[in-house]
Amino acid sequence: MNQPRDYDTIVLNNGDRLRVVLLDITSREIRYRPYEQFDGPTRTISMNRISEIIHRDGSVEDIANKLIFGLSGDPLGFAFMGPEIGFELTKGNINAQVQARLPAMGNQYNLDSGFGVGIGLNYLLFDRHNTLYIGGIGEYENRKIGDTWYYNGVAMGSLGWRYVHDTGINIRVGVDLGGQFGNTDGEFVWRVVMPIGYSF
Repeated sequence: MNQPRDYDTIVLNNGDRLRVVLLDITSREIRYRPYEQFDGPTRTISMNRISEIIHRDGSVEDIANKLIFGLSGDPLGFAFMGPEIGFELTKGNINAQVQARLPAMGNQYNLDSGFGVGIGLNYLLFDRHNTLYIGGIGEYENRKIGDTWYYNGVAMGSLGWRYVHDTGINIRVGVDLGGQFGNTDGEFVWRVVMPIGYSF
C-alpha cells in the first residue's frame, strides 16, 4: 500500500510532475494550488495535458486511458460520398467511430436515394489531442439510381490529422482511399473527410 502524503501529484503528458493541492476536478480541467505556494493564486490546467493524477492517499487516476465519448458530423460529405453523422469513442491512442451516411446528398454519385453505415478504427500516433492518425473504415451502403437498387461494401484506409481543443471541440482532416465491391463493378474510391465534433 502506498504511503499517504500531504500533497497530490499531477503527471503531465511529457512526464513532468507537479506537486499540488487539488481544489476541483472536472471533465475538462483541474483547479489547484502549487504545494509550495498554498496561499498563492488558484491555477487551472486542461485535462488534455495530463497523463495521470496521483492522489495524496496514494491512489492513481489514469487520465490518459479514460474512455471519452464524442459526437461528430462531416458537412464536407456533400461534395463527396454524402454527409455523415456519428459518434466516436477514444481510449488511450485508439479512436473508433460508428457513423451513418446519406450518399444521395453527396456530389460523387447521381443518386435518387440511399443510406450507408460504417465503422472506423484509427490509431493516434503521438498523443490523444493533436496528432497524426492512421487506420481504416468499412462501410455498407445501398443506393438507388432510377429504378435500380445497388448494394455495396466499401473498404478504405484512412490517414490524416486529429485535433481536440481544450473545450472539447475537435476536428479531423484526412483522406480515405480504398475500393468498392458488391453488385456494381468494383472501383477505386477516395474522399476527403473533415468531421467536426465534440468530445465529452
